[in-house]
Amino acid sequence: MPRSALRIDYPTLRLGRRLTDQQLWCMGCDLRTAHFPLKELGWTLHARPDKSRGCARLTGMLPDGGHLSIWGFGFLARDLTHGAMWLERKGFRPRRRDDWDPTVPMFELKELPLFRSPEDEDQSDAILFLLIQLAERLADHEEDCNAILGKEHRARCIQQWKFRCSALAPEDMPQLWRQLGTQLRSLRKQLQPHAPGISVL
Repeated sequence: MPRSALRIDYPTLRLGRRLTDQQLWCMGCDLRTAHFPLKELGWTLHARPDKSRGCARLTGMLPDGGHLSIWGFGFLARDLTHGAMWLERKGFRPRRRDDWDPTVPMFELKELPLFRSPEDEDQSDAILFLLIQLAERLADHEEDCNAILGKEHRARCIQQWKFRCSALAPEDMPQLWRQLGTQLRSLRKQLQPHAPGISVL
């Protein structure tokens, strides 16, 4: 696989890794919670057709109006300007492609199309834009969960996790997603002299 043109500093990489893993556990816990207000929080659940394989899929919108799909194994963000970005649960190594059809039903990792590491600054900028959108959307989700269900809901989710001893504090998750977004904006600004005409969020 070609080496990625996107260089993510270690503090951002570490925070991204921890947040994405913990968030996917928590959202799986949300789905297992009776009467969880998915629609009120802006999500649509697509149940897997075969209960013995794959993962259910959540779909929703990014802050800029783009599309977001979430499975237990990762996130897929896409808009018409920046293409599509795939972020697996582990590693925080985003990959991209020019487009992806969000209407195609997919429930297994092997069903996803091929995504590649960014090859230049423009592709890196597009990935950073979509990562910032993802961070903002998940920060909003965590804040809305706390407002509707109380902070005790997320604390219960973490208590059920096998990695709870090293988990990020559940009450800090909204702020940590916004912190990650700020760190990604800083990375994006570093690309701006090489990418004229692209605005930073």
